Order: sequence, then structure tokens, then C-alpha cells
Amino acid sequence: MSPRKLVHAGLRGPGQTVFPEEAKESGQHIGLTGTAVILENEPTDDGGGSLEDNWIPKSEPRARIDPLVTAKAQGLIADQIDEESTHIISLDATANVSTKSRIEINSKVWVVTGKRERTDPLIQRVEVKGA
Repeated sequence: MSPRKLVHAGLRGPGQTVFPEEAKESGQHIGLTGTAVILENEPTDDGGGSLEDNWIPKSEPRARIDPLVTAKAQGLIADQIDEESTHIISLDATANVSTKSRIEINSKVWVVTGKRERTDPLIQRVEVKGA
């Protein structure tokens, strides 16, 4: 029987990843119980010389939506947040979403008001308000 490797507490050394790929894959499934539809705007000519908004579905990542009050109580957000934001949506880390996107969850469309940047995310979080 070989001895177990020692685990050192503290800062990561050079070359160590924050989350190994296996942990990322299993961690992405935690808490994301529903799906969302990421919508991107592709303006179309309305025939009268101006453009009309046309929201096209681009992807359907796993997601979860939390009211802002619940998210703040759970410590998911910092004190500085867009005053128009009303909810936090957690998405797969690979979801392509920006402040120009809209997100549809359970037949309700949300406008993305802010995106939380993380260094090595298991998931990503965006701030939204009702469209």
C-alpha cells in the first residue's frame, strides 16, 4: 500500500489549475436545473426603410434563475449591482451571452443588464430585468 499524497493548503503553485477538467464537468451540473434560450438580435428591413428587431434563438444552455433578494441572501452577488437588475441567471460556463443578449426562461424574456466576470468559472452569472 502506497502512502497518500500530501495536500498543502494555501496558494496554488505554478502549473496547477484551479479546477481540474473532471471537477468542472461535474460542477457544471450542480444547481442548473432548467434550460434557457439565448436570443440575439438580427435586425431585418421592415420594407419602409428602417430596421425591425428580430430576436433569434442561438443556444439552449442549462440555467437557473434566482430573484435578486434571494441571490443576495445566498451571497451570490456583491453589493454593487445595476439598479435595474431584478434577477440573477446562472448559466453553463460555455454559454455565449453578453449585455446585447436576451434570455428566455419559462416563456418569459429577460434583458441582460450585467455580466459577472470570473477567472475560472464553473458557471457564469448575469444580471437581468424583465423585458
